[in-house]
Amino acid sequence: YRFVEGLTVEGGEARLYTRDGAILVIAINPGDEPAEVRIAVDPAVWGASPRTGTVAAYDPDGQEVERTTNARSAFQRTVRLDADSLRIFEFRPEE
Repeated sequence: YRFVEGLTVEGGEARLYTRDGAILVIAINPGDEPAEVRIAVDPAVWGASPRTGTVAAYDPDGQEVERTTNARSAFQRTVRLDADSLRIFEFRPEE
């Protein structure tokens, strides 16, 4: 559990959670207008070594909307979110 350690966010709010090398980021736009939200994750801040794996993004209904393989655990994403909406980003390390 990190909350905001190693997480940078612009244009909205976000929280970061970790478990056994996996990373979960919930990015939200709490405003009344659509917004571009940018997140950046840096695991080195909490002492983790860089890893390779898959980053997937999910909409509020749990539908996968993006998947990147051979991604780094230090990743950045920018997404346009409707008012009061969210996007979930999940990093899963290679086994």
